[in-house]
Amino acid sequence: MGFEVMAGAGDVSARTERERARQRRVKRSGIPARYLAASIDRCPVEVQRWAAEYGERTRTGLVLHGGVGTGKTYAACAALLAIADRATVRFATGSRMLREIRSSYKRPGEAEEDVVARYTGPRVLVIDDIGQEQATDWALSQLLSVIDERQAAMKPTIYTTQTAGDGIVARLSVHGDSSAAEAIVSRMRECAAVAFRGPDRRVS
Repeated sequence: MGFEVMAGAGDVSARTERERARQRRVKRSGIPARYLAASIDRCPVEVQRWAAEYGERTRTGLVLHGGVGTGKTYAACAALLAIADRATVRFATGSRMLREIRSSYKRPGEAEEDVVARYTGPRVLVIDDIGQEQATDWALSQLLSVIDERQAAMKPTIYTTQTAGDGIVARLSVHGDSSAAEAIVSRMRECAAVAFRGPDRRVS
């Protein structure tokens, strides 16, 4: 009986530590406050399945594409929250990621590679609203560098975008290098695509 009590206490302690680790990961993730309660159960079945099957051997990410307000960012955050007990996670818009990298050039003591590591290091990264950033040659080069490094390390990335395929290439190529834009989209095509349809939920 005494051994069973001790074993039970150990199980509780392990669960408590896992939950604390999960909370630390979520706190550092950059997930916006409005999405911290996002539920995987309210997401498309493809996103639910990806989160349920996620493990250390998961290599394939997701491309969540659809119109404004159709739930893409909600689903991306819900997926991160669902796996935060098993993986380090990070959320950022493409624009924010680029701003942080650029700002490192002006901050004494903060190296560019340290900022980039915030996005290449976590096991799963969400790049939200890719295609909305100002797509200069420098921006495309930075995006491609982050995406390539993650792909080389076999770390899955989740993208959300209002357009898909050639539409993203066109948007990214407005002010930048079309070959870099095509390379980014080529990497995205290796992910599982999930379409989001319907009216803008933010105004309904």
